[in-house]
Amino acid sequence: MSRANMINIEHLQVNRAQLEKAKKRLNAKSDTEAIRKALTFVSRTADKAGERMANGRRSALSKIKDIAVETGLQDLAVNHDHYLYGVEKEA
Repeated sequence: MSRANMINIEHLQVNRAQLEKAKKRLNAKSDTEAIRKALTFVSRTADKAGERMANGRRSALSKIKDIAVETGLQDLAVNHDHYLYGVEKEA
């Protein structure tokens, strides 16, 4: 990849525990490689979703309201990492 297509993210903040999990899951040797692989995965997934939408199929994201469940958790949007991964609550 040419340098003209590269950006430097200086103040990126990543949860260390999540990054370590991602490194293992993505078989990455470094933090940078894990982030690069994760971004590539997200980009490819978005491209595939766009193709499905263009072909008239609904993406999983568009079906959320069909499968949503009332949890009663008032802080789920802010503290989803706590409920999913057990990290400390934000507030």
